[in-house]
Amino acid sequence: MFKVIDGGLETTIQDFPGRLGYWDVGIPPSGPFDSVAFRLANLIVGNPEGEAGLEVAIMGPKLEFADQTDIAITGANLTPMLNGNPVPMWRSIEVERGNVLSFGLCKSGCRAYVAVSGGIDVPPFLGSKSTYVQGGIGGLGGRKLTKGDTVRTKTTTSSSSHRDGRQMRDELIPNYPKELELRVILGPQDDYFEDDFLFEMYASGKYAWKVTPLFDRVGVRLSGPPHAWRPPERRPPSGAHPSNINLVYCGLGIVGVAGEVPTVCGVDGVSLTGYTSVATLVGADMWRLAQVKAYDRIRFRAVTLEEARRARVELGKMVDRNNIVVA
Repeated sequence: MFKVIDGGLETTIQDFPGRLGYWDVGIPPSGPFDSVAFRLANLIVGNPEGEAGLEVAIMGPKLEFADQTDIAITGANLTPMLNGNPVPMWRSIEVERGNVLSFGLCKSGCRAYVAVSGGIDVPPFLGSKSTYVQGGIGGLGGRKLTKGDTVRTKTTTSSSSHRDGRQMRDELIPNYPKELELRVILGPQDDYFEDDFLFEMYASGKYAWKVTPLFDRVGVRLSGPPHAWRPPERRPPSGAHPSNINLVYCGLGIVGVAGEVPTVCGVDGVSLTGYTSVATLVGADMWRLAQVKAYDRIRFRAVTLEEARRARVELGKMVDRNNIVVA
């Protein structure tokens, strides 16, 4: 069990793969935005990879532990500290009763993950413990953690100390650059745009879109030049503006263009949209999108469906118990 002294900017309880099977009634899967870092944190402390843990955004919380346990911190480097002293990431750390975990400056990435040996003990909602703040469901009362909260864990003293020293292989620890390339598959409404524009801005990897301060788990809004729309006679029928279309399915990673503004749909995104979707992020790159923040830059490179499938296989090799070693 731990007590929340300070909830940080946005600290939520998540599990993997989240709340599946309710997209048709408007409930997104939620779960960890960066599922790679989240699952690896669990593996480091000996949990099943999907066990409930914490997602921490930009400014971390301050937590006081009531029991001896093991924790692992992965993902963004938010300068984690135990009792005011720096602690390593991507490895298991033994904490004692009364120890306080806190965070400092965000040095790289956007979201960090904290796994506790045994996992977090909250009741599931629709089969998942993941928090969906906009819907007020899951986690701890459907909201982010705040000062005064007490969070129960399934940790026992006997299950903790032997895991101290487990860590991710150094050469496999991901980095989170301020400019990155994300793979996409063009469509489903790419036929609304001029071919040259599509190639330059969404397919070639040449142009760097800037991340605006409007980014969260729902979506990441980008800024860039006006879109080159095809003239009416060469595009499907639409509304007053070519981005206005009949309501269509909106999947995770869809790049929807609202007017002239592209937004990449995140794990808490909407299930329907009335905006043209120019491209769809490859699922294997969603974890990388999770680590961008304001003023970072994103380049899109179009790939084939077969390349996207291979990327998924490669991602599976990254999240593997064999990548966890004893220091």
